[in-house]
Amino acid sequence: MFAGKKTIRSAFALAAGLSMIIAAGACGDNASQQGSGSGTQRSAINVVSSINQWGSLAKEIGGNKVKVTSILSNPNVEAHEFEPKANDVAQFSKTDVTIYNGADYDPWAAKAAKGTKATVIDVAEEAGVKEGGNPHIWFMAKARETAAKKLAEAFKKARPSDSAYFDSQYNAWKKSEEKFTQAAAEAKKSIEGKKYAATESVASYLASDLGLEDSTPSGYANAAANESEPSANDIKEFTDILSQKKVSFLFVNDQETDSTTETITKAADSAKVPVVHITESMPSQYSTLSEWMIGITKQVTEAAR
Repeated sequence: MFAGKKTIRSAFALAAGLSMIIAAGACGDNASQQGSGSGTQRSAINVVSSINQWGSLAKEIGGNKVKVTSILSNPNVEAHEFEPKANDVAQFSKTDVTIYNGADYDPWAAKAAKGTKATVIDVAEEAGVKEGGNPHIWFMAKARETAAKKLAEAFKKARPSDSAYFDSQYNAWKKSEEKFTQAAAEAKKSIEGKKYAATESVASYLASDLGLEDSTPSGYANAAANESEPSANDIKEFTDILSQKKVSFLFVNDQETDSTTETITKAADSAKVPVVHITESMPSQYSTLSEWMIGITKQVTEAAR
């Protein structure tokens, strides 16, 4: 259903970046090492994340022992159309730990990480989400837990002497994530069973955790998932359920908009159906994934009541 979701369209940018990896590989390890007596102790564990969702989690788990670079972090960029530059791809040759989303969301990152010496974390694979499934797994509690655990393991492997520190960071993260779990459970009491529609199924994992029912017309949903154009009948069916107020609110992915989503959003506004605007990249007002999930949960609760 989601097999058409490709993050990169140009093979040229990737090829150029991979060639830079080969050229930079030998010096990358030396550049990341700074002397502390023997010259072999690194000042920080270098981490590259394909997207800032997982980069923010790496910062939480790694604390002041890591240096994190997130390649895609701009919520104004269409994530599925993102084309990394050569120097973006070259970052993967300079890292100790690489984390990417997987499930065909960021195939450019998977290719760039291949053949490097870094510990590589494919979150989707670790969470059991296959290619063709919904790749927006940062909205899935299981995926966040899996990624946090794998990051802690990778950091302890890279720096065994700091294992106790990374365990402490991981435990602190679990307490932070528990705040979301509690917020979701409280929200579910008042909104469970409420119906919603979405211009794209970005937040469907979160919606499921909240006990919400997806009423997006199947024809439109399938077209959106496969990046094909919905038919006129699909769009009419969608606008009809909004005008007839058959759903409590509408999810709109602000990173994937076009004339069709604008038509649907206007239909919701005209019918006074609340619109919950979300993005794929984590917005700058949030410092952690848990905070972001709590923020969206609050928006949904207000909209669904």
